[in-house]
Amino acid sequence: MTDRKFNQLVNFHTVMTDDDEFMLDAYLGPGSYETRRMTRDNLRLSRSRKYLVPYYSNGLTQQLYGLILLDGVESVARAFFTVPNDFGSGMTVSPIINPLTASGDLIYSIQVDYSDIAQTAAVTDDEVEQTEAITASQINLISNLALSAPFRPSLAQISFTRHADDVGDTIGASVYLLGFQIAYTADS
Repeated sequence: MTDRKFNQLVNFHTVMTDDDEFMLDAYLGPGSYETRRMTRDNLRLSRSRKYLVPYYSNGLTQQLYGLILLDGVESVARAFFTVPNDFGSGMTVSPIINPLTASGDLIYSIQVDYSDIAQTAAVTDDEVEQTEAITASQINLISNLALSAPFRPSLAQISFTRHADDVGDTIGASVYLLGFQIAYTADS
């Protein structure tokens, strides 16, 4: 196995075939079989995942650019997702905003409620309110919310609120919510 192939397997978290595992065992060099197996398994278990959760319109106006979060008023958008079966640790939620030609400070809050699928009430709430500088003419992946204790199986509800009625929101135009990026480390 070449250094390039090793880096490809380890750094890009590709799915390993049986041949790849054999080559990885051979590449790890001298040492007991158990050491090589443990190292190989640890490399396979450390995997980053990212996926998009689309917004739920909740009666708000949608356009080609995304869900409109109006200027001058408070707008709330929601999304739902289940915590993936391979969730291991470190889950974050990041809103994705398209401001088109506007730029300035966006005042927003994001809250994530999650509960066991069999329950009706939220078990855990994670919330943050903050200001984020938004750049015009580009998709903005804004600051993430690190979830404190997601568990599987659980259903999560994201509530994103733009506080455009706050004087600190200096964009001066509607912005568009494209959805939310969920990132986590898988356990397998």
